Amino acid sequence: MSKTTTDPTPPAGDEDLGAAASQLSTAPEDTLNVPSLGVIGWARWFWRQLTSMRVALLLLLLLSLGAIPGSLIPQSGTDETKVAQFRKDNPTLGDVYDKLGLFHVYSSVWFSAIYILLFVSLIG
Repeated sequence: MSKTTTDPTPPAGDEDLGAAASQLSTAPEDTLNVPSLGVIGWARWFWRQLTSMRVALLLLLLLSLGAIPGSLIPQSGTDETKVAQFRKDNPTLGDVYDKLGLFHVYSSVWFSAIYILLFVSLIG
């Protein structure tokens, strides 16, 4: 019978293959070579986002949610006596509502900002 032995040292050509195999990988590189957008790139990205249908629907939802306090809380432009009565009945809540602009929702800055953004989103 012949005796077979296995040599634990690989042949000389296999060392190069092992080194090459360790350099090959399907994992993404650690550093991505993405160019920076710059001011014009960011402006284009913002404009594309603003004029998308998804943002228009989101702004419409925000506008409808913002109109709810205008329907439930007395407004200073329409009925000043109810606003005064509300402030008299609820002094702490009246101060908070006044700071948030809930006594004049339809002329407040935040409601106007949502309205203008929705207008630009739909026209653009």
